[in-house]
Amino acid sequence: MYLTVIKKRNKSRKLVRKGICEQLGYLGRNIRSIFEIIASSSTAFYDRLKEKEKQWISTIITVYSQQKEMFDNNVHQCADRIISVFQPHVRPVVRGKSKVKVEFGAKIGVFVVQGYTFIDRFS
Repeated sequence: MYLTVIKKRNKSRKLVRKGICEQLGYLGRNIRSIFEIIASSSTAFYDRLKEKEKQWISTIITVYSQQKEMFDNNVHQCADRIISVFQPHVRPVVRGKSKVKVEFGAKIGVFVVQGYTFIDRFS
């Protein structure tokens, strides 16, 4: 289904929603499989994972729940939306420039005192 959607020049809303539904189904099935493996091995499997891998699993579950919520409610916005599994702290920043409308990165507030730079706000 993914190839069917991605190859079309003009994608109908119905076709895109059908493709997203199918992809969410695959991801949900895989997450349930991971939970079953962890439950059957009495967390021995989960304890052997590296800290980064545990963080990735947590981020993927959060992304899945956000995408599922947006799909079910038929909206395109979500609070604290994660756009990158490997960099979950990165957020889209709407700039409104002519070249690119959205930039990606962390919002920071910085001030300089006597040549030293301090981060005032990081979000």
